[in-house]
Amino acid sequence: AECRHGGGVSAHLPLRVLLSMSLLFWFSPGNAVSGDCESWVAKIVSVQGSVQIKRAGASAWASAERDQTFCTGDSVRVQSPGRAVVVLANETIIRLDERTAITFPAIERKKSSILDLVKGAIHFISRVPRTLEVKTPFVNAAIEGTEFLVRVDADHTQVIVFEGTVVAGNPYGKVRVNAGYGVNARAGQAPVRHPVANPVDAVQWALYYPP
Repeated sequence: AECRHGGGVSAHLPLRVLLSMSLLFWFSPGNAVSGDCESWVAKIVSVQGSVQIKRAGASAWASAERDQTFCTGDSVRVQSPGRAVVVLANETIIRLDERTAITFPAIERKKSSILDLVKGAIHFISRVPRTLEVKTPFVNAAIEGTEFLVRVDADHTQVIVFEGTVVAGNPYGKVRVNAGYGVNARAGQAPVRHPVANPVDAVQWALYYPP
C-alpha cells in the first residue's frame, strides 16, 4: 500500500511497516502516560475529529485526548467526522474509522487478547504474529496474523485478511481465511469465505497519516 501525505506519495513501503515505525516512539514505555489503573491495556496515540471515551462503570462520554490510557472495561467511540489510532498493550496497532465503537475487556502483554467491536471498522497491524480475538455481533475472529480489517455493519460482519490467518466462527460454523480472502457473516448463518480482488480498497480511509 502507499502512504499519502501533503507532499505527495512516500516510498513504496508496506502500510504495516510505515505505521509501525511512525508509532514505535509513542508505544515505548518511557512515553506511556499513567491511566486510572495500575496496568493500562491500550493507549490512544492519534485523535482526529470527534473521538470520545467512557470509563468502565461510567455513563457519560468525554472527549478523548492523545496519550490517554485505558483500563479493562473502558470504551472508545469515533463519530463522524473522526478517526483514531490506538496501541494495545500487546503492541498491536489499531486504526478506528468513523462511526466505530469498541470496548477493551481483556488485553494483556505477550498473551492472547480480546477486543469487543460493537460497530464500525478497525484496521489491525501487529509487528509480530500473535493471537488476538475480535468479538462482533455476528462472528468472532481469532487472529494469527499481522494485518487485517474487521468491519461491523447493521446486518453483518466482514473480515479481510491482508497478511496472516484468521479463523472466523460463530455457532453455525467456522472457516479459516488466509491473505487475499475475506469472510462475511450474518445473523443465523455460518461465515462464508470469499476472494477479495482489491483488498486495499477496503482501507482507503486508513492510508492517509498526517505528519
